[in-house]
This record gives sequence, C-alpha cells and structure tokens, in this order.
Amino acid sequence: MSVPTERAVQLRTAAEEKIRVVRGDKDLTEHAKGRRITEIRTQVNSEISKLRGSHAKETNSRYESLHRRMFGLSYPASATESDKQAIRLSYRDALFRADSLDKKGALRMLGRAQMIGDALLAKAVAAVAYEQGWGDVIESYVSTSEDLSQQFQELQGFVNNQGNTQAQFRERMAFSEIPESQEEYKARIAPLQEHPVARGGVLGAQRG
Repeated sequence: MSVPTERAVQLRTAAEEKIRVVRGDKDLTEHAKGRRITEIRTQVNSEISKLRGSHAKETNSRYESLHRRMFGLSYPASATESDKQAIRLSYRDALFRADSLDKKGALRMLGRAQMIGDALLAKAVAAVAYEQGWGDVIESYVSTSEDLSQQFQELQGFVNNQGNTQAQFRERMAFSEIPESQEEYKARIAPLQEHPVARGGVLGAQRG
C-alpha cells in the first residue's frame, strides 16, 4: 500500500471516529450536529482528494521509472554529448526496425543481436515485444542477464499489482469521499422548510 493510500485510510478512520463522537454528543442539537459533521467531512474529503492526486502521480512516476530502467537508454560515464546523440540515433533506428517485425521475426532478430553483442538492438526488440505482449521474446531477452531479469520482475510485479482486483478495491475505498450524512441533510434543508416561500403551498391550503 502506498504512502498516500495509507494516509488516506488513517484520515478517513479518524474522521469517522470524530463523526461518531459528534453523533453521540447529547449537548448538541441535531442542527448543530449536522453542521459539525459537515465541517469534519469537508476537511477530510479535501485532504483525501489531494492524496488521490499524489497517489496517481506516484504511481505514474514509479511505472515510468521502472519502464525507463528496463527499456530506456543509459550512457557510459565517459560519453560526450556527441556520443550520447549517436547512441540515441542508433536506438531510434533500432526501434524503427523492431517495430516492423512480427513475433517470429522479433525472436530471430533478438537472437542475432545477442549473438553479435548488439545491446541496443536487443533492447529495442524487447521494448517492442513488451508493448505487443510477446512473453517468449521478453523471456529470451531477460534470460541472458540477472540484472535484466530482476528489472523485469520489478516492472511486471508493479503492473500486476496495479491490475489486482483486491488492490484496486482497497484503493477505491481509501480514496472515496465520505458521503453526506442524514444529520447534514436535515441541517441543510431545515432553512428551506422554514422559509415562507417553501411553506407557501401549505399555508395557502390552510387559508383555503
């Protein structure tokens, strides 16, 4: 569970306890209870909304980081800007080549790239295979390196967790806003019920 999710759960639990205490306060009128509960609910819902945004940014950032580490470029410490530009161009060309392949072609090209030690071409093929969901190609790519295997396990573990039904349910519950209570509803409509315009129909009927 992410830090924003845990914080949202804590805030929601604390707010629900405060609301419970307000409901049990015999010194407060029903109208006063409704107003106090509104204050508590409005504040916590605002904080939960901010946490929901933070969680979304954190999730996207984590995925991008894992994906970039797996399929992005890295440069030797001694690489000049000219060297980096050449590497970027080579990788771009390799991606264009890999993008035109089917699954069998990707396996063949990956094997050739690994045979001649063309790391950029192998990475480009693997990147396209990941987008296409070609598990055999990815397995062949990561099988050559313990680091690559670890990186893929972390990336796939993150993706699988995001697709986990129970995890999604927990997040929806954590980031859902506390709904308006009966006390708040009664406090909100009380002025309308007491207003002469709202009572006009009843008064007119009584005069008739």
